[in-house]
Amino acid sequence: MIVNRIFAPYALGAGIALVMLACGDTHAQVRRGGEIPIALENVTPSTGMCRRDDVAIAQTMAAAKEIVPALECAMSVEEVRKAMTNPVTQLVDLRTPAEFRIFHIDGALNLSLPQLLTKPYWRDKPVVLTGNGKGEIELYRACSRLRQSGYHQVRVLRGGMPMWLAQQQPVAGRAPAPEQLAQLAPVELWEESQNAHNLLVVDPGLSAMLSDLPGAVALARPDVEAIRAALEKRQKTHRNAPPASLIWVTEATPAQIQQVQDVLSAVPLLVYAQGREPFQRQLAIQQAVWAAQAKGPKRLGCGL
Repeated sequence: MIVNRIFAPYALGAGIALVMLACGDTHAQVRRGGEIPIALENVTPSTGMCRRDDVAIAQTMAAAKEIVPALECAMSVEEVRKAMTNPVTQLVDLRTPAEFRIFHIDGALNLSLPQLLTKPYWRDKPVVLTGNGKGEIELYRACSRLRQSGYHQVRVLRGGMPMWLAQQQPVAGRAPAPEQLAQLAPVELWEESQNAHNLLVVDPGLSAMLSDLPGAVALARPDVEAIRAALEKRQKTHRNAPPASLIWVTEATPAQIQQVQDVLSAVPLLVYAQGREPFQRQLAIQQAVWAAQAKGPKRLGCGL
């Protein structure tokens, strides 16, 4: 084997030489000093390559985006507590390992969606998914994906860990206050605003942000009654389907936020309280990314 490896380059070179001689006027096509051959001068160089696994990954990502989220998978905190009295029910925490280590529901397993998809022996088991309450539409999409793969009893804890804590349920570890978990950063507000299943409401003092958040609803007053009225109006126009989450853009104090959460205990509440300027900076960054992508090189068919 070692001898073959040593002489392989020479054998390859000899083979190339024979091919060149067989091609006729070879020397006219080849330049000395490492210059590009004349025959290749007008050929556009490749800037990437598609491997078989690249194509598979791109196809998987494209398929995931097309999966319709199953909002009917939602379970309330009370329903999850009852389900957990069944010893075969498994609670799966889809948060990051770092979040899970800080606190989690006792008995939950920290797994990812790909790990669940490789557990066919769980398909007949009651499984409840939970997350950090943000970007929760992905949990409903995961529920739909698991159902397609054969899971018969998979559900989602509506509102995730913020909702669990808001209803004073126990956890293992040291959890922050529920209102702290429900706070959104500017980039998270932008992500939530892209989900048509959410209801965004904006305080009167921040009405200028309505132009930044298409689809958001202006509140007449920054209080629980105005928010309740917005919820009722949405249910009438959405065939009584509850929103995935209620996103409140507000200047309220933590105490006022907690009061609203206590009154609207059945609705997952996420709060943005950093004002318009940080959000506009994030929006400018996002628009710059879109512009760069529009001007950038065309992607290969494999998704590179």
